[in-house]
Amino acid sequence: MIISITKADRKYFQDLAETCERQEDFLLAFYAKYVPSWDDVEVQYLGSVLVSRETNLWFGGLAMKVDNRLRVGTMIGGLWFNSGPSTDEKRADWTVQIEKNKIQYKEKEAA
Repeated sequence: MIISITKADRKYFQDLAETCERQEDFLLAFYAKYVPSWDDVEVQYLGSVLVSRETNLWFGGLAMKVDNRLRVGTMIGGLWFNSGPSTDEKRADWTVQIEKNKIQYKEKEAA
């Protein structure tokens, strides 16, 4: 599944980078925006969410701004670069590829 990152999405993340209260809020907002049924995800395997190098650097730059603003005391941008999406050199800029077969969803409880 390929999802476009719109100009409105980029504006949303730029604004979020200036207002979020925790670095994980920025990272989790990305996944909540692009991974279907994010609240039901149990495990996300490496390579399950792919973006281009340029797109990853853009988001990573925003994550670094978040960390600088919050003065988190850790490697600036580290959470994004360790837990953010994987880079795919063949991926078109401003798209997210979701490989749903690499995402494990929580078991639904019987009603």
